Amino acid sequence: GLSSIYILTQIPNTPTGLTKCLVLSPYALVSMNYAIGMYYALFALEEQMIGFGIYCAIFMVLWAVVGILGMIMISRVQSNEQKKKPVPTRRDDSSRPLNPSVV
Repeated sequence: GLSSIYILTQIPNTPTGLTKCLVLSPYALVSMNYAIGMYYALFALEEQMIGFGIYCAIFMVLWAVVGILGMIMISRVQSNEQKKKPVPTRRDDSSRPLNPSVV
C-alpha cells in the first residue's frame, strides 16, 4: 500500500499504463499467492487444512478487492487530470482576446 502511494506521488504526470502496472501488480501477485495456498490447503495436500484454506480464501478476496479499488481510483485520477487540462485560446495579440464579448 505504501509503495503504491509513493509511486503515485513521485510521478508528476498522470498515471500511465506502466505506472498502473507497477502499482497494481503487487496486489495481483499476493492475491494469486493466497489462491495457490488455498488450493494446496483444500485439494493438493493429503491432509486437508480447512482453516488455512479459509484463511487463504478470505485474504485472496481482500487483496483482489483492494487491487480493483486501486485501479478504479487511479483511473479516476487519470480522467480528472485529463479534464483539468486548459483549453488553449487563440489571441491576435497578448493584450486583447479574439472574442469581443470577453473583455
